This record gives sequence, structure tokens and C-alpha cells, in this order.
Amino acid sequence: MPPIPPFRRVPVAVLAAALVAALAACGSGTSDPAGATPDRPDADAEPLGPATVPMPATRADGGAERAPPGGDAVPVPEAVIVSTNEPFYQARVEGGTLVLTGVGFEARTLSIESSDFAGGMRMIRARDAEGTVEAGVRAVECEDDMSGAEFPLTGTLTVGDSGPHRGCARPADMPPPREPGMAHHGQARASLPPALQGRWAPDAEACRDPASTIEGIRVTSDEIRFHESTGVARHVETDAEGASRVRFDFEGEGERWEAAYTLRIDENGALQLMGPDDTAWVRVRCEG
Repeated sequence: MPPIPPFRRVPVAVLAAALVAALAACGSGTSDPAGATPDRPDADAEPLGPATVPMPATRADGGAERAPPGGDAVPVPEAVIVSTNEPFYQARVEGGTLVLTGVGFEARTLSIESSDFAGGMRMIRARDAEGTVEAGVRAVECEDDMSGAEFPLTGTLTVGDSGPHRGCARPADMPPPREPGMAHHGQARASLPPALQGRWAPDAEACRDPASTIEGIRVTSDEIRFHESTGVARHVETDAEGASRVRFDFEGEGERWEAAYTLRIDENGALQLMGPDDTAWVRVRCEG
């Protein structure tokens, strides 16, 4: 057996050069005339960067937008309705506008300045000549603390410097949820006390000439009717002193909203109505 020759020292630079050449040979592929390889059919394509996940575009119809990667994956729609109790506001966000309605003030239509999703909440900011309204919506289930109706979303409203006021929310294309115990095929109407029912006006003169005023009110067994809107009673609570707290679904001038009043008959037989922001009205009873 021939003797084993001693190891020879090889310069490091030579080893490095040989290693680079071997790696280059392993990585080479058989190229076609255009320079494409099996793992890269398009040789002219730009080098690929870090992997990215395409995000769905925000839908113009208010469809749900998925949260950014690594954030909350709960869908929160852009088109929503936020309702609050005390004060009783409703904000409908849809089609680039926020329409704020309630009792004691005319509806406001504000232009949406921004609608951003971060930290699990969609924040919507809108403005008109009177100021700003901000709506916050989370994909957290909510129960109306007055009617007990269940909503899929939780919301807040800040009107100018007032707020944020806690409330519930739902997608704009979802009808108002039924209260517990309501019939499956429609919302039940609540009954108003007989003492509240009748025609009411600001004074005796307006009773004699109903056409002279737009401030008359008619209360039926299940509705309250104003000049430009009608509210259907959905929930009634009457206390020991005869004051009835009533939750209404209103409709008028092409809009729908929810609001609550407290109605009672005072010592003079007049109807007292108390609504949002401590607004109050007194009406006398009319004959007929």
C-alpha cells in the first residue's frame, strides 16, 4: 500500500474562489433563447420582493372591508346606522354623507371627510356649516339598554363638543332589529295609554284652526303624529306617576330614525313631552 501523502496547505483565497464557482454552477439552469428558466418563465420580469397579501378594495356600496394584515380581521362596514340613547341621536352613514336626525332639531346632512379603520374601530368624521360629527363603530355585539333589541355592532357619536355618546349600530342595509318577544313576521306595536291619546295643539286658538299651525300633535293607540313625521310606538314603560317613556320608530321626509319621548299629563290636563337634550313641549287637548 503506497504511503498516504501529507496534507497540503491551500490558500484561503483559492478555496473561496472554488466555492463560489461551484455554487454558480449549481444555480445555473438551461436557458431558452429568451433567457427564461423553469423557475422563472419570464426572464424580463422584475425581481420579486417580499411576499405581499393583496387587500380587497373598499366597496362603494358600503360593503365590509377586511382589516389590514396583522390587525383586526373583523369586518366593519362603511355604510352604517348608529343610534344612541339620551341624547337620542341617529346617524346614517352612506354614500359620502352622514345624516344626523333626532328630536328637537332639523336633520343635518354632513359631508364625510374621512373614514378610517384602526385598532378594531372604524372612525368616521363628517362636517357641515354647523360643525362636526364623529361616529365610531366596532364589530362588537350591542344590546339597546332601553328596548333590549340586539345589534351586531357597537357605536358612539360625538356631535360637536358633546360626547362621545354610547349606542348601538347596524349596517345601513339592515332593518331595525326586533325587540325580544316580537313576532317573527314583523315588529309588534306597543299600546299607548288612553290618557295620552287625542289631538293636541299649542293653544286653544290652534285647536279651533288646525291649519294655522304646524305644531299640532295627534296621539293614537300606537302612534304619535307630527306635521312631517310619524312615530310608531315600539316599547312603552309607564311609571307609578303616570309618565310614559316611549321608544318610537319615526319616518318622515324620506328618512327613518329612532327616538324616545317621555309623555305625561300635567295637573292642568295638558300633554307634556320631553325628548332629546332635555327639550320639552306642552300641548293642550283639543276636542275631536
